[in-house]
Amino acid sequence: MINSTLDMTNLATGKTVGEEIVAIEDSFYEFVISESEGEVAYIGYVMYDAVNDRRVLFARDIGLVFGLIDKVVMAIFIVVAVMILVGLILSYLVASSITKPIVKMRAYAERVAKGDLRETLKVKSRDELGKLGDDLNVMVDNLRSLVKESTEMSSLVHQTTDHLAKMQARQAKQLIRSQALSKKLQLVQQTRLRKRKKVFVVLNRLK
Repeated sequence: MINSTLDMTNLATGKTVGEEIVAIEDSFYEFVISESEGEVAYIGYVMYDAVNDRRVLFARDIGLVFGLIDKVVMAIFIVVAVMILVGLILSYLVASSITKPIVKMRAYAERVAKGDLRETLKVKSRDELGKLGDDLNVMVDNLRSLVKESTEMSSLVHQTTDHLAKMQARQAKQLIRSQALSKKLQLVQQTRLRKRKKVFVVLNRLK
């Protein structure tokens, strides 16, 4: 705040600073005064003090003000750059946490599609991707059960087929034997009939 220098002359207008701020409403005010270092530009804000019925000027060296502004801008730039870098890192981590499980599940699904049911997908997360992995494991477990049941059923059908084939072979052998026995019986009966006929012929001749 400048009080003792209000009688200093504003080199830009030729009037004293005190004379100029009397006619200024509450607003920013720029002025130039001569000091030992040379001409110095100031910027300030003129505010009306209603209690004491006066106008008060808060002023700072423009060079210092712009120096502070440059520091603030640099600080903002650094903060924004750090935030962008952190955002990129977080985006990469989030994307990796999503894409890696998807790639892993895709490779697992491809192996399952080729018939490899030996592995179980390891699920670490508890989110939607984790639930999807659990569903894949349940599906593979069901496929294993179906394959096991199909294998057992195929084995049972094979055993039943072999048993039926053996039974049919036995029946065929028995049929052949029955047919051979039947032919033998027929030959025996025919032989007996022939012998009977011969006996009858001999008896008829004797009569």
